[in-house]
Amino acid sequence: MQLQIESHHMRHLLLLMVGLLLSVGNINAQHSDAGNEAKRQYSMGWNYLNGENGYEKNLTKAFNCFQNAANGGYVPAYSQTGYMLEEGEGTQKDMSAAFSWYQKSAKADNAYGQYRLALCYQYGSGTAKDYQQALDWYKKSRS
Repeated sequence: MQLQIESHHMRHLLLLMVGLLLSVGNINAQHSDAGNEAKRQYSMGWNYLNGENGYEKNLTKAFNCFQNAANGGYVPAYSQTGYMLEEGEGTQKDMSAAFSWYQKSAKADNAYGQYRLALCYQYGSGTAKDYQQALDWYKKSRS
């Protein structure tokens, strides 16, 4: 059995496929731009945190930059956002939110996030004490 497609249907199918490919390329470009913006926010966060590279030290701006980077999916920003929430640096102290960022960081295989999460479980910070979870996350942070 041979499939025959009329030429006008073939043109329509080809145009549809080209449109689909272009839209996928556009989505990838937008994702890449968002990733670059998240990295830029992270870098600015460190500049504000330390008062470097022409930035005046400002913990509130540092926290906002780290949080923007974390919300943009930049994994290294997850644990830094959590740390600033834990310490109340540049934002109101919120151990529950810090614990959530540490969890997200740890699950993304970030060793520092795994270490901070282990501390949370060990001391019951933002969660119930769970020594087995603490031990498991300490081990993961070392591997």
